[in-house]
Amino acid sequence: MRGFLNHGLANANQQIYAINQKLNIRWKMGTTVTIGIVWRNKLTVAQVGDSRCYRMRNGTIRLLTSDHNWMNEMIESGGMTVEEAEAHPLAQTLTNCLGTFEHLRIEFCEHTIVKGDRYLFCSDGLSSYIDTELISERLNACDAAPQSVHNLVNVSLKNSGADNITAVCLFV
Repeated sequence: MRGFLNHGLANANQQIYAINQKLNIRWKMGTTVTIGIVWRNKLTVAQVGDSRCYRMRNGTIRLLTSDHNWMNEMIESGGMTVEEAEAHPLAQTLTNCLGTFEHLRIEFCEHTIVKGDRYLFCSDGLSSYIDTELISERLNACDAAPQSVHNLVNVSLKNSGADNITAVCLFV
């Protein structure tokens, strides 16, 4: 699965990057992506940028991805404390996304799926306006994946969500 995802995302990156080079514009086109493929009892997740994948298992929510932004890179490298990095004006600046860099860094993770698991794939238009505790509450409150998506998007919009929102839920 990793090879399949790697090939597809690298190809998409090259296509967008080529358009950016041809247009020679100051603010490059780009996008984030978090994609999952279920095969047998495994979920393989590929991620570029700050779109996220959460898993709810037995009432406990866990973020399966990490945001590819300046803040996280500063924290991981030891260059800043969490408090310093969060307060920095470049904190949410993407350091990795499709189309803006010639070479793409794809983060992969693989997880065994268990009956009862609930997965949320979402853009930062959702995760920036709803905290993890509320995401957990809303995933637990719904009996069907479409209902969860509708509920989460509405909460994000009510919380002044000004960014575009993409969300997909998978209930196992």
